[in-house]
Amino acid sequence: MTTEDVTVKSEGMTVSRMIWRRYRRRMPGLAEQVFAINPGLAAVSPILPVGTTFKMPVVSDQPQTVKVIRLWG
Repeated sequence: MTTEDVTVKSEGMTVSRMIWRRYRRRMPGLAEQVFAINPGLAAVSPILPVGTTFKMPVVSDQPQTVKVIRLWG
């Protein structure tokens, strides 16, 4: 898994908000991955201090395609 370094640059940021700002969509399970990659990040504070740097997994920006199965026709 590839990661990128992310730095908190504004006040009031949480891990979930940082994920939203990066991807602009819901990313189920990504916050848990961030905490798994960065041991001790959860102990810092729910609101991350400005200047905090942590690793975030890189996720493909392409939406996943879903194969549609038609029952009739």
